[in-house]
Amino acid sequence: MKKRILLLCLLFIQSTALSKGPMDEAKLSAPLPANLWIEMSKMAQPAVVGVFLDIDIKRTHMRRDPLFEFLEEFYGGSLEFEDPREQQEEEESSPIGTGFIIDDKGHVVSNYHVVEAVDDKRINATLQVQIQGYNKLFDVEVIGRDPRGDLALLKVKKPPKNLKHLKFGNSDELQVGEYVAAFGNPFGHSNSMTVGIVSAKGRSLKELNRFPFIQTDASINPGNSGGPLLNTEGYVIGVNTAIDARAQGIGFAIPSNYAKKIIRTLKSGETIKRGFLGVELGQLNPRAARQFGLSRGGIVVGGVEPGYPAAQAGLQKNDIIYEFNGAKVDEVGSFINLVKDTEPGTTVPIKVLRPTASSFREMTFKVTLASFPGQTRIPKLERQSSKAPKPKKYIGQQVPHDLGFAVTNSSSGARRHFDIPIRFPFGPIVSEVIPGSPADRGGIRVGMVVLRVNGKGMNKNSEVVKAIKNGINRIWVHTERGEKKISLKPE
Repeated sequence: MKKRILLLCLLFIQSTALSKGPMDEAKLSAPLPANLWIEMSKMAQPAVVGVFLDIDIKRTHMRRDPLFEFLEEFYGGSLEFEDPREQQEEEESSPIGTGFIIDDKGHVVSNYHVVEAVDDKRINATLQVQIQGYNKLFDVEVIGRDPRGDLALLKVKKPPKNLKHLKFGNSDELQVGEYVAAFGNPFGHSNSMTVGIVSAKGRSLKELNRFPFIQTDASINPGNSGGPLLNTEGYVIGVNTAIDARAQGIGFAIPSNYAKKIIRTLKSGETIKRGFLGVELGQLNPRAARQFGLSRGGIVVGGVEPGYPAAQAGLQKNDIIYEFNGAKVDEVGSFINLVKDTEPGTTVPIKVLRPTASSFREMTFKVTLASFPGQTRIPKLERQSSKAPKPKKYIGQQVPHDLGFAVTNSSSGARRHFDIPIRFPFGPIVSEVIPGSPADRGGIRVGMVVLRVNGKGMNKNSEVVKAIKNGINRIWVHTERGEKKISLKPE
């Protein structure tokens, strides 16, 4: 009898287990409150600001929304969005992006690409923000910027009392599938809120910056840049930064844990310091890595820039890097992050395999990292002695048909003069752009490398001059975020 009862119990347990489906086994939390998004909007909107650019249009030419240029540089080509700014040349201020207040003193976080126009010395531009509940714009100043991380810290000059502000959350705890809300001013439509989920974590965008982005399907459009991405608890877990222009429902945000570190540094008045080696890198084929005795992979040095830390330490082209400061490395992206996250001036060991006539030789180099080019502050110029050598000028050669830009030949000195990153290809360098010219309005900038003009590859500035025609010119240039095609024609 006891055996029958035991058998029946076992059969009941087994049948109960078989009846369970995947949803029964999943750990589901309680449903979201029906008024969640309503209450979140009421809480967050007063802390979200619209960022406006005020340009003296009597003296300068109007510029496009910076996100259009940002996306064109990243994806190449020309985006066929109608830019509202082009129809508003008579207005004094135009909306260009979003920010959010982080304390009652009026500090505002936004993207650097939203506010970078104020760093352009050729135009007379100032920034303002619109705070919900006030019928005026407030003047702001940029007190910290990190172009590489695409973040900027602003400060309202005369903030009103009792400012509402948002708090950063922990982006490391974010999970794929979690609900999020994006706030901003897409295409100038202020106080907009969209809802979606976290589609993926740790996305890497080539040439954009080093953060492992949060991907979301919450709608992010031009004008949303710099706005907050909030979780269901109302904490900022990301800063809306970019979209994939080739698709719908693919937006990217900088994780809050990375943004917090940068904003904390900028708020203290310090600059963001990133390490720099001065090498061109390539990924080692996994099959070749196994032949070299590397279990997973390695990094091949494709070139070494003279005068930078790698060359000074003795690294050479074709060296295979497999360890940096005690950490095993097998992928270019992770290696670059390790280098950038190391304080400039720090000496670290780098282990490599160097090809010899018959095999490979294991070598260790002590490398003292430099600051990433363009990230260091420029000291004030002291009065120079009359005996001091004058710096070389790279004036370049003006292109014909009044397009308004000049090019100079590429050299080590010219590349250093124009802060050309080592990863940029060699080619004629844009040395001058006349404000208000067709080149300026089309997006040509000093420091760009000219790759092709009207289908022809360019090696010298004289070739650029010869290739320019009195008509539509299609010019391919290399920028901080990759290749970009620009079309120019004489007026």
